[in-house]
Amino acid sequence: MPAIMGGIIGIIVWAGIILLFPKETNRRQRLGAALLGAAFGSLITALSTIITYLEYLSK
Repeated sequence: MPAIMGGIIGIIVWAGIILLFPKETNRRQRLGAALLGAAFGSLITALSTIITYLEYLSK
């Protein structure tokens, strides 16, 4: 579940950057936005996985 959530957030970040700056984005900037979205999504995934693991340990 955390991986799916992180992936969805990454796609939203990527699409949001392209929708916010449609005229300024060339191919390199779109690639950068996709990488930023992927990094943000994987960060959310890692954080939620750690939180889930800590909750599991505290029980």
